Amino acid sequence: ADDVEAILNALGVAEDRPRLEVWNKLDRLTEDEQTAMLARAERDDQILAISALTGRGIDDLLTEIAVQLQGVRLEETIHLGFDQGRARAWLFERDLVQKEIQTEDGFDLTVKWTAKQKTQYSKL
Repeated sequence: ADDVEAILNALGVAEDRPRLEVWNKLDRLTEDEQTAMLARAERDDQILAISALTGRGIDDLLTEIAVQLQGVRLEETIHLGFDQGRARAWLFERDLVQKEIQTEDGFDLTVKWTAKQKTQYSKL
């Protein structure tokens, strides 16, 4: 960990940059050691314990990487009138639409987006 920190500092990576600490090779530990390691990792949101060999914890790691890169994605339903084609196209161009239902006066769209994307959309 000290070596990684030294390398990041040498590269000029700011200390406040979000980081994840990944503990690999859970598969090489005894069951009791795994339990202790997982309990320790669960107490810190920035630590993930995985086994690249067995795949244990990989889904959690990928999810956390996505959250760090994109932010938490919220699912919401919005209504657009037929005259809001530009807004509808914007949502589809960014692959945010999970489901679309045409109604008598427009579209009900279920979108999954980050807070940043929602803010960008609100400024259209």
